Amino acid sequence: SHTADITLKNFFVYNVTFGQNEGQEEEKIMYFYPRETVIDVKMKEVGLSEAIIKFTETFSTDLCEALQTKKTRKLFLQPEPNFWIVMTITVPTGWDALEGTEYRGNEVQLPIYEAVLRQAYLTSKLFIGPYQTAIEKHGPDFLKMKLDMFFTRYLLSVRLKENDIIGLFQGVRFLPLDKPTFLHSQCFINSVEAKFPIVDYVMLFFNDELIWSGVGAEDAQIIYRYLISSLLPTYLKATKSISALSLSRPLPAVNRFVTGPDTLNDKVYTDQVPKVYISSVMTPGHYHLVVYRLQQLTIALLIPSDQILKLEFYRNLDSFLAPRMEKISKEIHSYRDLQHQISSSNCSSDESMDTRYVYFNSLNLATKSTLNEKKFPAQGPIAKDLLNILVTMHQNQKRLVEEGITSGEHIVKTKTDHWVVGRMSNNRHFYITLERKKTNLVEVSEEVKKICEKQLKSIFFHL
Repeated sequence: SHTADITLKNFFVYNVTFGQNEGQEEEKIMYFYPRETVIDVKMKEVGLSEAIIKFTETFSTDLCEALQTKKTRKLFLQPEPNFWIVMTITVPTGWDALEGTEYRGNEVQLPIYEAVLRQAYLTSKLFIGPYQTAIEKHGPDFLKMKLDMFFTRYLLSVRLKENDIIGLFQGVRFLPLDKPTFLHSQCFINSVEAKFPIVDYVMLFFNDELIWSGVGAEDAQIIYRYLISSLLPTYLKATKSISALSLSRPLPAVNRFVTGPDTLNDKVYTDQVPKVYISSVMTPGHYHLVVYRLQQLTIALLIPSDQILKLEFYRNLDSFLAPRMEKISKEIHSYRDLQHQISSSNCSSDESMDTRYVYFNSLNLATKSTLNEKKFPAQGPIAKDLLNILVTMHQNQKRLVEEGITSGEHIVKTKTDHWVVGRMSNNRHFYITLERKKTNLVEVSEEVKKICEKQLKSIFFHL
């Protein structure tokens, strides 16, 4: 085939303070993917990265972030002093009858892949903690082992070609609730913390949306991403296969603990609770992550890692959570059903089939998007040129915010006669794509106003 998608060429972590002596240079490599890469190639890649970083330092005080070549993009991240993470991706290719293989570098939006790299570090930090702390407490070999265990699995789940502007935000989908339902959820969380004083922080989810988080936005985002993309799908797949096996015989008692005990029977019980590192709290450190799910409601409890969790604790937790979560789950369902009925009766006049939008709040990382939704069967994914404009527009808005400009509007008309509108106000960003030809600026403004009124009733744009 003459065409190829974007792929991961290599990914490595190194520490500049190690391997200073002749013949010991490889000691600075903490992790390298692909694992089977020969040592000479590893050293060449690390040496090249160090040289590029050193070279750019002579021109700017800003850290080197990326190197673009015809065939690759190399991205650099210094997450902690002396540590560098480098990711090299290949540029997608196409075929031209006259030119032969053509490299489509314009399809690689660097900000999106910078976000992928940052997310990789933050997720590894969730399970390992700060790299420097790991070395100070246990030595470099311990960190190398931990990074190998983590990234060997994590990099398999990274879908480079599927990343878009949503990945750039690294946001969280929040569940919008009315005041009574939200307050009942809040009271439930308070009662959990009061009943079980060893629980320091609580997060509550409904399906893949967050209702409440007791930890800072960045930690919440990483835990959210881990739960939604990895932990819960694995658990649901396992429970589905158990229920399929049990169709011909009585169902066993369901274990609602996603992490924690694999059973509440003390004869065969083993504890499967992972430890995670939380940094945005009063006392940063490692915490047990106990996750419990009932119907579509999931609660995550963070308990200091020096606490010993006994089976009695899990049994008490199970009997306390089950009836209360069932009640809240029903309440959320009835509220959502009502909202669905209201939106169904309004949808015919409210929102056009050819508009898509994405909303992002940079304070709490809330995101809301219809970019990848199909409003009718024949509708495909959003066009690449529109995605590229969205990314560029967001980068421009970020630069304006850094310069102290906190509100504004951008409107772009594309070569294909489509429109992209970007608004920002009070740390909130709202982008709309209008895939409609023969539309003028007045009609576009009216459509944007209509969508803003419907989707963002409580968010005011001061333009």
